[in-house]
Amino acid sequence: GLVEVEMNGHGEVLRLKIDPTLVAKADG
Repeated sequence: GLVEVEMNGHGEVLRLKIDPTLVAKADG
């Protein structure tokens, strides 16, 4: 997907990976 989230066993977010192209679109 465009946005991927890695979580541990406690439901805490370890990493948030965002597709650079998605950021570019949002930036205009």
